[in-house]
Amino acid sequence: MSEVTGSVPGERFEALVHRSVELVRVMTGCQFALGGIALKVAPLRTRGGGMRLGEDELGVEGLLRESAGAIGLSFHTVRTYQWAAARWPKDQRQEGVSF
Repeated sequence: MSEVTGSVPGERFEALVHRSVELVRVMTGCQFALGGIALKVAPLRTRGGGMRLGEDELGVEGLLRESAGAIGLSFHTVRTYQWAAARWPKDQRQEGVSF
């Protein structure tokens, strides 16, 4: 008789956990990729900074809101991805560490 974890046999539980870890890795990659794109659409800058070449009257927040709406995510979600991508450059990210 095999050990049961929750409502699945132990072996099945381990397979489900393994698959979940794979999905978190993919999700993390997507979150950082979306954050990187958000940085290109609306670069972060210090508070009070003036408009940059190429920005229109929407400003940084407006551009980010427009972009988020166009891809079906909330402004706050995209802003979080953008913030994390800016603070964890690609060369500093570690495999296996979730977003």
